[in-house]
Amino acid sequence: MSSHSSDIPLLLFFIYDFEKSKSESDDPLESILYFHPNSEPGNIERRISVVGQIVGTALCVKQLLSIPKLITLERGKFALSWSGRFILVVGSPQSVSTHIIHNQRDFIHRLLSAKFGELSDYFEASTGVAYEDFREHIQHFCDSQLLTISKKWAELSSQPIL
Repeated sequence: MSSHSSDIPLLLFFIYDFEKSKSESDDPLESILYFHPNSEPGNIERRISVVGQIVGTALCVKQLLSIPKLITLERGKFALSWSGRFILVVGSPQSVSTHIIHNQRDFIHRLLSAKFGELSDYFEASTGVAYEDFREHIQHFCDSQLLTISKKWAELSSQPIL
């Protein structure tokens, strides 16, 4: 996603399915239900690395302390929204205000919820549907909402900080 001005940072977001990677032999790419930006199809290893670091940290914190809503790593800030076996992660550079990334996460979560309800409930209701069809439905919806998501991101990023 290209930004309209150089001071609006690139937005990263993805949806991850914990149930798809339970053992070392499971393909980590299968756990990534959706990933944006999807502009680098040749850089799958980097995508897996980024997702693995964020999700691994989130699961560790969840198990040791409590369910995290925000993780700050060297690569940036990541706001998390949990829904059963799924997690929505929205990431930005560390220079972005925490309230902006939380607002963007909440906005994407509301978009998904308006269409599907909670992802975990939608998945459970889709028992007769092949997993790949479920994934494609989520991917198609997210792709169709990228303009709305990027407009909201630009709006949030340009707001003055009090």
